[in-house]
Amino acid sequence: MDNGSLSKQLGLKSLHNRLKFCIELAGTVEYLHTMGIVHGDIKADNILISNSFEVQLADFGNATLVEYRTLLFTQTSPQFACSPRFTAPEILDDSIKKYTTKSDIYALGMTILHILTGQLPYADYSDTAALAKVFRKIPPPRPRFDGILRSQRAKDTLWAMEVKQVLTETERDSCT
Repeated sequence: MDNGSLSKQLGLKSLHNRLKFCIELAGTVEYLHTMGIVHGDIKADNILISNSFEVQLADFGNATLVEYRTLLFTQTSPQFACSPRFTAPEILDDSIKKYTTKSDIYALGMTILHILTGQLPYADYSDTAALAKVFRKIPPPRPRFDGILRSQRAKDTLWAMEVKQVLTETERDSCT
């Protein structure tokens, strides 16, 4: 993939491409879910951009065909086998720790936020602090949506809907 990962493309200013990437990514994740596949690690670093600027989801290391994949902690590394800013709160629950279609949709929502704003969710926080906020179901600060929506009311409404959809596991039923 000559164009590299989506995270490298986020420096580009093209709103058209950003919206296109969001739509293609949502369609890709929806397709995986209809095939019974849970990705388990959706984020911009795991999305490649083809030569024709199409989204290609990569890194299926956490993918599973059933909803019982567990979160891994290793003694050789202080890091989680997850991406703190993109991991759904229920994955951090000691009694659950399962990647599901709902946790994929949470990661998709955070990735779309990253694509549209060009900033990581919880950009002003360390990974550890971001993980604590996710665990406590505290949404990332509302970003500026300059150039995407003109009306402040529309911006606030969109943000309120997005936060409710992403933070509430029962609300995360589908990518489309």
